Amino acid sequence: MNTAIQVAYHTLALAADFNANTDHVFKLFDTLSATVPPEIVEQEASKMIQANSGLKEMYESLNPKYITLPYDLEALNNLPGGTLGKMYANHMIENNFNPEFYLHHDISKPSLWLFDRANKTHDIWHVATGFDASPEGEIGLNSFYLAQRPAADYALINISGILSSLKSGNPQDIDKMTQAISAGYRQGKEANPLIGVKWEDIWDKQIHEIRKDLNITI
Repeated sequence: MNTAIQVAYHTLALAADFNANTDHVFKLFDTLSATVPPEIVEQEASKMIQANSGLKEMYESLNPKYITLPYDLEALNNLPGGTLGKMYANHMIENNFNPEFYLHHDISKPSLWLFDRANKTHDIWHVATGFDASPEGEIGLNSFYLAQRPAADYALINISGILSSLKSGNPQDIDKMTQAISAGYRQGKEANPLIGVKWEDIWDKQIHEIRKDLNITI
């Protein structure tokens, strides 16, 4: 199966069922990454890390809390109401999500370190940006990603979202999906870059203060 067919297949499979077929998000990433020589992938990842002071500090610290150390939902759930940690714990518990859902990779490679960091903090971004875990919320956050770091996989995921809403035949579904794309992209353009935020160091900070500091407008 050539690359174009694989990309189309994973995009359509994701559109068929956003909730059940999330593995196709990772397969899209893998398929597209395979089209770029490995040395170029690592060079670009290293450039990204070095260009962002937060990322650089986390990467060079080798501190496991930023990548491999699991989040303690029980401890976070005991934080005061309105804090990032409390809201993250609520988000995970209410949706029955596992913080360790994502596989760990060989994080000695800059590209895979970045990939794992993005996966680990995905649901923190949900909380910070105000997008819930519904299909529209996922597409809204994906559009935020796209605005902050344009990439083919994010664009294809948005296409899957549009196709999913068209499949339902319900104009309200189409409207909700397009509004989510618009809102997420706008927020992403207006906000400070989130990729280098050390969320683990601000669990006890009120979410409204974090959003103000990062210029996130809900």
